[in-house]
Amino acid sequence: MTADQETVLVTFNAQDALASFDPVAAGIVKLRESYGGLTINGLDDKVGLKKVHAARIDVKRVRVGVEHTRKRLKADAVAFGKALDSRAKEITAPLLELEQDLQAKEDAIAAEKEAIKQAEREAKEERLKERMALLEAVNSKASPFMVSNMMAGEFDDLLTKATLEYEAEQERLRVEAQREAEARAQREAEAKALDEQRAAAAKEREELDRAAAEVDRKNAEIQARLDKAAAEQRAESDRLAQERADLEHEKALEAARAEAKAEAEAEAKRREERREAQERAAKAEAERIEALKPENDRILGFSQMLRDLVVPDCRVRDDIYRLIDEVCEEIEGMVNL
Repeated sequence: MTADQETVLVTFNAQDALASFDPVAAGIVKLRESYGGLTINGLDDKVGLKKVHAARIDVKRVRVGVEHTRKRLKADAVAFGKALDSRAKEITAPLLELEQDLQAKEDAIAAEKEAIKQAEREAKEERLKERMALLEAVNSKASPFMVSNMMAGEFDDLLTKATLEYEAEQERLRVEAQREAEARAQREAEAKALDEQRAAAAKEREELDRAAAEVDRKNAEIQARLDKAAAEQRAESDRLAQERADLEHEKALEAARAEAKAEAEAEAKRREERREAQERAAKAEAERIEALKPENDRILGFSQMLRDLVVPDCRVRDDIYRLIDEVCEEIEGMVNL
């Protein structure tokens, strides 16, 4: 700051500067009283015009004096402001330097505190990641916000509870899977048993068909033998008749008739005995064959085996039972034909 500026700071007084206008302000009332009532009565009122002109000049003089005083005082005020700014700058410069040094020290501490907080936040985030990984491993749905604010003991309790629930759920799923596997094995076993039953039934049907065919074949053989025996019997009868005729021609008519009659009676008796023997033999053979093929019993037994089948539990179980009943009724109807 210059010497002139120091002088301005010492000599300038704002109150005194403002007080310089007080006399003029006080004189305004007097001027109004003196000049406020002046008038000009028309163009010919030269005296009135002169008085008004003189009054205006006087008021202008006072106004111009106030303006000069204002400019002078303002120049002093401007000089004072510049001197004030210069002096304040001289004072604030070392203060600002000191303040900035102190601010740097505060900033260093604040930065250290922020670094500590950042490290704590990073540690907290890392701890949260570890906790969430542990919880996710046991399918826990705990929110990260809740977990992040838990104390170590609280988190341990939560993890223990979640682990127990997870292990219980895994055990439940294992038991359920085992039950499903056992049920599947049972269904497969039942299906296999049903297939075996069907195979056995088919095999038995084949055996029945073969047995029936064998019975038919044997019946045909027996009928052929019976037909052959009948043909031989007729041939034998014809031969004997021819012999009797030849004998009757050789002997006397009466003796021939008597002998022929006796012979015919004897032959008739023999034929009857042979016929009875043949009938007995045929009956015995038929009974033997019938004993070999209890067809109706086997058919009814097969029908009863179908009725005794156990159908596995399924959505068409009733339909299968109904179909079995219809088939068995059809088979049993064949027996009664």
